[in-house]
Amino acid sequence: GSCGIEQAALARFIVDGGFERHLRRTWKTLKERRDALLDGLERCSRGRLHVNDSHAGMHLVVWLNGRSAAEGEAFIARARSLGLGLYPIAPYYLAPPDSAGLLLGYCGLSVAEIEQAVELFATCLDEFDQD
Repeated sequence: GSCGIEQAALARFIVDGGFERHLRRTWKTLKERRDALLDGLERCSRGRLHVNDSHAGMHLVVWLNGRSAAEGEAFIARARSLGLGLYPIAPYYLAPPDSAGLLLGYCGLSVAEIEQAVELFATCLDEFDQD
């Protein structure tokens, strides 16, 4: 259980509409961040990416077209060397595909940070194409 005072405070927060206001603000903020990420990925893709668009959650799944999982790991390593935190999708599969899939989170970043991250991502994509 939890403290009765905390329960009463939460109940008052809900009854007074504070929780609903919080959800609306949060939804708006997450939508702005998601849109910034999608727009940036679309600009830098040039056919090199497939984005699994989802209107739920706080992340997107992005596939590097025609690239193996091993190439994806090399891409992630290069991105990390530039200060960009990328994560493979493979750990979320029972039988991981041999495709380069990335899990891109956006809830913890501002729109400006997402725009900077997309620039680094585009740099990695361009370098990857040269290899």
